[in-house]
This record gives sequence, C-alpha cells and structure tokens, in this order.
Amino acid sequence: MRIDKNETILGYKMTLIRDLLRRISSRIWTDEDIAAHFHIPLARAEQLADALIRRGLLTLKPDAEGNERDLVVTDLG
Repeated sequence: MRIDKNETILGYKMTLIRDLLRRISSRIWTDEDIAAHFHIPLARAEQLADALIRRGLLTLKPDAEGNERDLVVTDLG
C-alpha cells in the first residue's frame, strides 16, 4: 500500500492506518478491536472504520452474524 505520510483520516496519520491494516489483514477485526488497538472510545473506532470503508480500505464481511461488525481488508488496503 503506497501512502502519503502527511495525509490523515479523522486525524490519524496514514502510517498508523497502514499499520492497522497490516494487522487486520491476517484476520477479521471488529470495531472493538480497532478501539483497543488505538486506545480510543468505541464510538470513535466506529467512525474510523466507517471512514476506512468509505475509502475502500475495509469492507464488512458479508456473512457476519451477531451484534458485532466483522471487518476485513480489501485489495486496496
């Protein structure tokens, strides 16, 4: 993933976003996992996940069940 290290998403530097996507690429993550990774409130993690979904870097796992959103990295991420 090529990034502009000066770019941000919701105030988070792209280098931090890239590191998150690298961790997520090995398994399915939830909003709770993102909150724990960044040490941020769940609501902020949901906003960040939504922003990454809009950018095409994450997608919702199609067959997710339960109350949690299962997030996976796209080919762009």
